[in-house]
Amino acid sequence: MDFSSRNPATSNALNLAARNNDVANVERLLQKINPNCVDNRGWTCLHEAAYNDNYDCVLLILKNSRCRPFAETHEGHTALYLACKNKCSLKTVTALLNSADDIANYGSTEGVTPLHIASSQGSVQLIELLIEYGAMIDVQDFDGDTPLHDAVLAMQNEALVTLLYAGADPEIKNDPGCFTPFHLACCRGYFPNVETLFPFITDINQVTSSGDSPLTLAVQGLNDDIVYFLLNNGADPHIKNKSGEMAVDIALSIGSSPEVFKVLLSVTDSSKLNRNIIFNACKPHNFNSEILEILLSSDLGPEFFSFYESYQKRIDMLDEQKTIYKTNAPLNSYLNICGYIYKKSPDKFREFFYLFLMRGVEVNACDVSVCPPLVHAHLVNGSCFHEVFKILMEHGCNVDYNSASEWTSDYCFPDVFYSALNFFPISLPILLQYSILCEPEVILQTSLSKGQLGLIPPQVQQELLQMLDSNTQGITVESLSYHVPSLKHISRIRIRAMIRNVKGGIKSTQQFFSILDSLPIPKIMKNYIRYM
Repeated sequence: MDFSSRNPATSNALNLAARNNDVANVERLLQKINPNCVDNRGWTCLHEAAYNDNYDCVLLILKNSRCRPFAETHEGHTALYLACKNKCSLKTVTALLNSADDIANYGSTEGVTPLHIASSQGSVQLIELLIEYGAMIDVQDFDGDTPLHDAVLAMQNEALVTLLYAGADPEIKNDPGCFTPFHLACCRGYFPNVETLFPFITDINQVTSSGDSPLTLAVQGLNDDIVYFLLNNGADPHIKNKSGEMAVDIALSIGSSPEVFKVLLSVTDSSKLNRNIIFNACKPHNFNSEILEILLSSDLGPEFFSFYESYQKRIDMLDEQKTIYKTNAPLNSYLNICGYIYKKSPDKFREFFYLFLMRGVEVNACDVSVCPPLVHAHLVNGSCFHEVFKILMEHGCNVDYNSASEWTSDYCFPDVFYSALNFFPISLPILLQYSILCEPEVILQTSLSKGQLGLIPPQVQQELLQMLDSNTQGITVESLSYHVPSLKHISRIRIRAMIRNVKGGIKSTQQFFSILDSLPIPKIMKNYIRYM
């Protein structure tokens, strides 16, 4: 049975007459029917008359000696509660208040009293009437909310003022969140309520059970004016909630306006800032270009750029091994979002990139467990890879970095070539211009022998073949082992092999360039050696 909606089949004649304000029939039926008979909702004729604001019927029913003013519906509502809830006239409410002592404090099964209802509706006259009849002003419902809480939640400022000046306590906390009305006002975002409550509170930094202060709640609610008001009145920006977040951290994670974030950052002691704030700003779900610019343009020290994210990316190797990195290089966090920035503004992309590098962020991996930025760039930056590569090479990126502990062949593939083959093979011709450890024919022949030549697009295969011989007519990767290279290319191979073995072995792009620059040969020959 439905206990919440009217069911005419369960309503007796007296209830129907009271609902329709049929005074004559109500008077006649009261002589034959008990006024306390209920329908499917537990409603008596008094509930019906009160809810529908039928004043004459209310008076008539209340005069009956058998009438019980405290009778409750199945939801625990008295006739007075229903009259207040349905915004009935004050004369109807007054009649019900006069029917029994202390009825103003009789609440529902959830502890909600008529004063709670009046406060949430903002009905100042009803609030004053209920208080006049003895309504407890600080009564708490099942959730621990007082009428003051309800007025704040409903953004009823006049009701709030009325309750405060009637003596309501603004320091009462609800349960289980331990929110005071001021906490709710800051979170709800209605500035007049914050201004009204502020003179009545004793501690602007009082926290809830979750450790949130009025300031962190205002930030969570995206209430900029309230954030400024609280800061101007002594709110502490260094209070952390139980998640370890200060106001500036919350502003970053929920997407506050850049203006608010900048203010919060300026008032927060850098020694107390989260060391991962730059890292968090680079997360795609937190990313805001203006906020990131604020952070990069601030005076934060290098310690804020020394963060390492857990990383478990596996890259297939042609020799059937796997490269497994444990952590991400700090610069990789920016590489995750720089493709988006580049699409919006290439100038901002370069500006942010250089700001990272100015803070001492490395372009190479610091040890074998760290994923190098150039490797990671192949995974995430297809749209702007060439721009990323250019900047990385300007700052000393090592194309020939290899995380393997031992090199077992003359032609050992550096990590970046494996990532190129797996994710972005069109970069192979560019990478070869900076590598002393890789040769075009070795890449092609090894890919073929391992059955992975299909990873390299045909146009890239052709470009690699042209690096070996300008005349590639009739040459394919499959026939490469039978091809007799030109004397010029054989000479290049011999020179590169000699350079690789200088001083016990060359292992970096910088060493390669240094030796190449020292050779007394024309630049055109140096470029030829570099496959340019």
